[in-house]
Amino acid sequence: MLSKKSKTPEANRLKELINGEEQSPQKTKKHLLSYSLEKRWEFAQDIVPELKRNKARDLVRLLFGKNQNFVRDKLKEDKSIYFAIECLGYFPSSDTVKVLAGLLQHKDSNIQLSAAGALKNQAPRHVVPVLVKAMLYEDILPARAGEVLLTMGPLALELILEVYPLAIPRVKIHFLELLVQGNNPKCKKITGEALLSSNIELISRALDAVATFHFVDLWPEVISCLMQMTHWNIKAKVLYVLEILAVEETRKAIQLQLADEDPWICECATKCLKVLDEKGANAPAIIEQRAVNN
Repeated sequence: MLSKKSKTPEANRLKELINGEEQSPQKTKKHLLSYSLEKRWEFAQDIVPELKRNKARDLVRLLFGKNQNFVRDKLKEDKSIYFAIECLGYFPSSDTVKVLAGLLQHKDSNIQLSAAGALKNQAPRHVVPVLVKAMLYEDILPARAGEVLLTMGPLALELILEVYPLAIPRVKIHFLELLVQGNNPKCKKITGEALLSSNIELISRALDAVATFHFVDLWPEVISCLMQMTHWNIKAKVLYVLEILAVEETRKAIQLQLADEDPWICECATKCLKVLDEKGANAPAIIEQRAVNN
């Protein structure tokens, strides 16, 4: 906060000018730049929280644009770290993104959240390559990085698809999850591959993708997964996905599950077969409706 000495009518007038609707006069800007860096910092801490985002951005860039290392040094001070993170969010550069990305690993979850918020203010072209690479090499917490990447639009999802083949299975899990959350059906090919994986969690994420995007023609891979699966919870999930797909060709494989020693699996299989029966009974009406629509 401003010291008692700096809380003068002059300081209040400067705040009014900056917070006004019109552009701050050049004279005001020169006056602010005459302050020492520490005094600028105190002034910024006092006024930035009161400003709209664009005004806050412009003021921070005016005061510290040529002294960004000063702001980065403030990250070392416990009392200043949150405001320093906020300020860094207004400096668009790959170097700034790397600093903020490093804070996603901080032991304090509140600082992680603050850094994630600042990264969301950065341009995707700066953020996406840094975070995707960090995820690929497991240099960052996937949950925090993913939260930011999901706000970065198509660029993030396209790069994830590009690097996916290079990832190890536990990283592929996070990548595939992001592709589903980002609503990107281009993940169909890698979903089919993931269904044939030996990694249970990766299979589970692939099943999510099949259900979300209704990848009907992946039913052979889903059936293969069903026949080889020994984990009851994944088996039940496979049957749930088959229920959604409702492909007649899957009936025989589903019927075999009626003999499973787990009653829950038997129940899931029964429900799945019921859906197939209902679909078969409604087939004439469906065909007739399609003919009308065409």
